[in-house]
Amino acid sequence: AGFATAFVHPFDLDFFNRRVAMPRLGFDRLVDEGDFAGVAREGYYVPDMALAEYALAMAAKEPRPLFCMIATMENHN
Repeated sequence: AGFATAFVHPFDLDFFNRRVAMPRLGFDRLVDEGDFAGVAREGYYVPDMALAEYALAMAAKEPRPLFCMIATMENHN
């Protein structure tokens, strides 16, 4: 339908085989914990606000409509 698609999960994408599953579900771009190097953590995990800022910046750069699915980690603390 012309959408760019992204799955954002600041964790190891090999966990639950997401690195294989998410592209099969149609996601063009995968964003994992490596994309958040240097981000201050909330406990052990990337905070939700950092995810929101990342997604908004990604959307601002994308010329097509963007569908972005975000799996958060902050509440795991």
